[in-house]
Amino acid sequence: LSSHLLKFMMYLKSKPLLLVCLNLYGIIWKIPVATLQEELQQVQRYMTIQNIAFPENSAMNINVPPEFLQMNLPVFLFQPLVENSGNMVFNKENECYISISCQLENELLHFLVADNGSGMSQEQLKTFQCSGKTSPKGHHSIGLANVNQRLHSYYGEEYGLLVESIPGEGTIIDIVLLPQPLI
Repeated sequence: LSSHLLKFMMYLKSKPLLLVCLNLYGIIWKIPVATLQEELQQVQRYMTIQNIAFPENSAMNINVPPEFLQMNLPVFLFQPLVENSGNMVFNKENECYISISCQLENELLHFLVADNGSGMSQEQLKTFQCSGKTSPKGHHSIGLANVNQRLHSYYGEEYGLLVESIPGEGTIIDIVLLPQPLI
């Protein structure tokens, strides 16, 4: 074997094969995006399944101005947050409520995902704020951490999730983004 081929084989061994093949063909990775409207439809489908599985009293409200519906966002942005809310909300005996709203404030776009679930303790909230890896049960929450990490990667470290929570009352997750299409 030539030294070039041997070096190339060593390179292949250290990289996932798909990445190497794509790089060899000059294919550029693109950020998977969906419109806000598509993301909200996915959330509604998820909630339909949840309401069939858990037919307790539950309500969901989506209040987003129509001018934002065609905005491109990273895929799978809201469903993990709604799922996290659902895990906290569907454990309650009272009516379960989840809300998604949107507002433009100080040239930043804020998507708010709010619930009336069990909330997070100050310790859990502090752990998430420091590492982005907590859930109400104390184990790592892949969904919240993944969404936050992807937002940091796509938009920059100053954007992502802000979480406020009161134990026994609920949680508000603020998704902070620039109001421009994802490129």
